[in-house]
Amino acid sequence: MLLTFNHWVTCEKALDQIKERRYQEYLWNDSRRNVLLYGISFCKKRCRVIVESL
Repeated sequence: MLLTFNHWVTCEKALDQIKERRYQEYLWNDSRRNVLLYGISFCKKRCRVIVESL
């Protein structure tokens, strides 16, 4: 159970980092309005992905 919780926290941190560093602004400046942010966490053979639409 702890592993699953850590996956979620890591994915959320990845999304926070994308927003902090403003990686999405490059796409907005290029006239793209449907931007998806992906937070991905790996641990051995397990993977967790969170998607957020802006």
